[in-house]
Amino acid sequence: MESGLIIGLVFSVVLNLFIVGFILFTGIGKDAWQRFTRKKKHARGGYAYSLMLTKEGNIQEIFSKIDSGKFKYDEKPYIRNPRLTRNFRGMPCHFHMEDMPEPIDPWNNIDSIGMSSAEMDIVMTAATNFDFKEWINKISPFIMIGAVAIIIAFGVSAYFNYTTFQMLRDGAAPFMQNAAVTLKAVGNSTALIPS
Repeated sequence: MESGLIIGLVFSVVLNLFIVGFILFTGIGKDAWQRFTRKKKHARGGYAYSLMLTKEGNIQEIFSKIDSGKFKYDEKPYIRNPRLTRNFRGMPCHFHMEDMPEPIDPWNNIDSIGMSSAEMDIVMTAATNFDFKEWINKISPFIMIGAVAIIIAFGVSAYFNYTTFQMLRDGAAPFMQNAAVTLKAVGNSTALIPS
């Protein structure tokens, strides 16, 4: 009974550590923590948040300190326009194209930036496509750590089970001998009692 509780406790601790580690040390936890800190900094002021459409066609999140009303990306200045501010993931955000200092409105000015709606959809979803192989490669160290932790937990559990077995075996032999002697003595003494 006690060894079962120990096994359950060890397994629970290992599982919880694995889940917490998975959340904190993968993209999920890092993204959540980064988003939290950025929101706090943005609320205090002095920071700009923009989605930058790079020359390669990727969208990159830019969170930069504002200097003289401008922020820099790749050592080039970019400005903000309150009329073109959109809310993205809970923060005021602009949409910029690389080498164009003015923000754009991707929903209204598609023709002026030379992109069709289909091209914009490809660009917007390119960063969010799920690549299973890449995801497995990212979490493989955590899977290995979890597997090692589970093996260690089973080793500890086996050790405790074996020591419990030895304790019961070593304690049971003298008990059985004492019980046999006692029963034998009780049997002999009942034979002497007249009926």
